[in-house]
Amino acid sequence: MANGALSCQCYLDYCGLNSLLRSTATLVSGATVARGIGLATIPILSRLYSPSDLGVFALYSSTVLVLAPLATLRYHIAIPLPRSERSAAALLILCGAIALGYTFFLAAAMLIAGEAIFRSFSLDSLIPYLLLIPFGVLAASLFETMTMWATRQRAFKMIASTQVVQSFVGEVLKVGLGLAGIGSAGLIVGHLFGHSSGVANYSLHSAWRIHTAVRGMPLRLIKIVAVRFRGFPLTRTPGQILLALATQAPLFLVAANYDVSVTGQMSIAMLAFMAPFALIGQAAGRAYFAEISVIGTARPNLIKRELRKVTWMLALFAAPIAVILFFFSEPAASFLLGQRWAQAGRFVSMLSLALVPQFVSATVIRTLDLLEAHALVICLHATRLLAIIAAFSSAAAFGASPEQAILTFSLVLGGHYIIQNLLIHLALNRQER
Repeated sequence: MANGALSCQCYLDYCGLNSLLRSTATLVSGATVARGIGLATIPILSRLYSPSDLGVFALYSSTVLVLAPLATLRYHIAIPLPRSERSAAALLILCGAIALGYTFFLAAAMLIAGEAIFRSFSLDSLIPYLLLIPFGVLAASLFETMTMWATRQRAFKMIASTQVVQSFVGEVLKVGLGLAGIGSAGLIVGHLFGHSSGVANYSLHSAWRIHTAVRGMPLRLIKIVAVRFRGFPLTRTPGQILLALATQAPLFLVAANYDVSVTGQMSIAMLAFMAPFALIGQAAGRAYFAEISVIGTARPNLIKRELRKVTWMLALFAAPIAVILFFFSEPAASFLLGQRWAQAGRFVSMLSLALVPQFVSATVIRTLDLLEAHALVICLHATRLLAIIAAFSSAAAFGASPEQAILTFSLVLGGHYIIQNLLIHLALNRQER
């Protein structure tokens, strides 16, 4: 038995699987603790801030997420790829330069036309915080860039600890500023300082190595890596923008059709009750992708078998949770968050109708990554965005209440994910032929 265990250990070490498992466990633990800190503070924040305050913050963070993909043109994803440390450092400089230039452009745009633009999209509540948006985008983009640099260095413990530091600093500031009673500005400042603390933590641990790598960097090398990895801005950026728009569109459309208080209720519904399932789905997606990557595209019949097994497993896992959320979300929200958040609980009940197909789709969509069906992925993001716009527009046209609008959105979203899952199976069938 001991010899068998030793042989297994040696085999895992030989294949590099032990290192992979340890690295994955480190990253997952860091992300879980960071998310746990955020979830633990929600009952406190819901009592310190009003629905309107959280609505303004939700719109701010959604705006940052939509604008952020252009901040580095997705070049930061390429940082781990070059064999040469010098080339990776050139990409780091390129990302920083693009991010700074983009931040100055956004700041100028906000000063010149920001108020008119935000009024045209019914985002008047964000006008007092216009100039904080460029800095939020800069902090988020630099954090992503430094995370990819740390990934290249295989500094997984630093990534995990930085995620925890970022979450802790941000949440403590939100609570402290909430006690001071400064309203939505406390949430925005906490969010901004949270990302900034993450960048500072990375810089503190990586400053000397980065300084050594970038010292005397010729402009010619930066141009070379920009051309060599031009596929990232050309193919990844449009897809990421569409994904960000599709993900954040519900909050923008709720704000446009109703008011910022209803937006706050929707944001809590998505953050407190639905976000944990997204975290589970991402973890399941990584495990599923690892399994099918070992199988390879040369054996689509085995991938199809794995796809069916995972689909049923995830559906059976999510179905009872969806039933519980449907019947008990409103009293749970009132108890955990306070009576004024009962509407958020009603929203969760309606969103639970789409939970099963959404949960399954979040994992099995990784099949398209293996098949390199990038065009189909972009089309799916685009159709999802159009479906969401159609759902809220039709609800507004008929004068629907917020609850009716969220119900319409949930049913349309569930239908979209069912069709998406069917298209994934069809794409695999074509690969098999």
